[in-house]
Amino acid sequence: MENNKALEGYELFDSFGKRFSRKITIRSNGVISLSAGIIKNYNIKKGTFAQILYNRIEKKIAIKFIQEKSDNAKKLVVQQHDDKVLAAWLNVRSFFMHNAIELPPKGKHFETKIEEENEDIIIFSIIK
Repeated sequence: MENNKALEGYELFDSFGKRFSRKITIRSNGVISLSAGIIKNYNIKKGTFAQILYNRIEKKIAIKFIQEKSDNAKKLVVQQHDDKVLAAWLNVRSFFMHNAIELPPKGKHFETKIEEENEDIIIFSIIK
């Protein structure tokens, strides 16, 4: 792009067709799918692991992203093309069964909250 004084201070938008919401989808088969916004925000790539935590009192699920293998972490399934991550998900049906959390009959979206900046933790409520 040519240097044009009329466009000084503007940034070129190049993310057409991408979502920037931080939503999570829980599917009826126990899969947690991550939105493009979460993938981008947490720099998820092949080799990323996740620890899943549950607060029984508040009915909230927390996901902590880590880059190293751990006995109490699950590796994310990552779909990518070249070096670009297109989708990421976790198959954690056993987590839902262990905590007696009813899976939705159809996929259900949940808004997430970044609990602490500079931490790779997201939290979402599974109750209305």
